Amino acid sequence: IPTMAKLLLVIVLLSAAPLCAAAAAKKTPPPAVKTGMEAVKKGLKDGDHKKRREALDTLSESKDPEKMNLLKGSLIDSDPAIREKAARLIGRSKDKLAFETLSDSLAGADKETRLGLMEGLGDLGDKRAVKSLAGFLTSEDRNTRWKAAEMLGRLRADGGVDALLKAAMEDKDEFVRQAAVESLGKIGTKKAAVALNVLKAGGDEKLAVWAGNVLRAIKKVPGTLGAKIAG
Repeated sequence: IPTMAKLLLVIVLLSAAPLCAAAAAKKTPPPAVKTGMEAVKKGLKDGDHKKRREALDTLSESKDPEKMNLLKGSLIDSDPAIREKAARLIGRSKDKLAFETLSDSLAGADKETRLGLMEGLGDLGDKRAVKSLAGFLTSEDRNTRWKAAEMLGRLRADGGVDALLKAAMEDKDEFVRQAAVESLGKIGTKKAAVALNVLKAGGDEKLAVWAGNVLRAIKKVPGTLGAKIAG
């Protein structure tokens, strides 16, 4: 009888072994996932900027919780292309910390990174960025002013209308002035349409033509506030 009991116990233990192994397998993360994220981290620290760019491309598709911290780290990469792309990826992430991350980085950013951060704020679409973007319309750098004008149009906020009108009338660069006029059209509100009519009626022939073209475009969009007074 004792021998039979031992035999039955061995059979029970052998039967349970596969179930225990399956349970353990479920608790262990798939090796591919761990390896993939570790490869990205390693790639972002590689001495070859091409390897870091590849790692950033891979990270852009990731939904890993560490993604934001890794993108933030890339904002200080030695490669300007990486810094710019990281900024845009932060904006596109729509993460709850994206606005603060981009805004806090703007103050001490170099020109290339600043343009990327501004693009990121435009991609994020948070209207809190209007104030800081409007401030860059007085920058000494022409590309910064142009980018600020463009991003204010993307945000579509009335808060940017006055600054855009001023830029359209006073900026010394033609491309910046034109970008300001076009952004007023993208905002498309009643206030923006009033500003465009001011430009249309002004003494600057180019501004009048640009504003007139934008007003006609607004008028074709039914239901908008700007369309009601665009003509």
